[in-house]
Amino acid sequence: MEEGQPRYSTEISDEYRFKYKQKIPRTPGLFYGDDREVIFKTMNALTYGAITVLVGATYGVTAGLVAKVRGKSDGWNHLCAGLVSGQVLGSFYKSVLIARWFSATFATLGFFIKEFADNDRFITDIGPANLPFLNFSELSLFTKRPPREGVKDSS
Repeated sequence: MEEGQPRYSTEISDEYRFKYKQKIPRTPGLFYGDDREVIFKTMNALTYGAITVLVGATYGVTAGLVAKVRGKSDGWNHLCAGLVSGQVLGSFYKSVLIARWFSATFATLGFFIKEFADNDRFITDIGPANLPFLNFSELSLFTKRPPREGVKDSS
């Protein structure tokens, strides 16, 4: 292209630009691209990730503090933690109604998860004995060795 000649965007130049972008090394964590959308999406992901970490940390710290003050470890600690962490998350939306909804949801979930865990209502032993559709022994992938006489099994 001679000096002073305007550069036009044609199909050929656009195709070349696309192929050139594909050759840029895409190392995970280092490549953000040169488009604004990619950068703004990354910034949004970091922002929402930080909010999630803050809410989780608030839940954990509050549950620990309430348990320490009360001297008990039960579902009520998690109910209080859910109320506080829901308010923290709702404050980012600047809405009292959304904050109340998050608080009620987190408190209910925290309370019932703790109560179910304390009363052993969760499946604690997942395996072929409790879930027959996970029995892989027919595929001969996870077969047990037959016992041998006179040799103590290590397991």
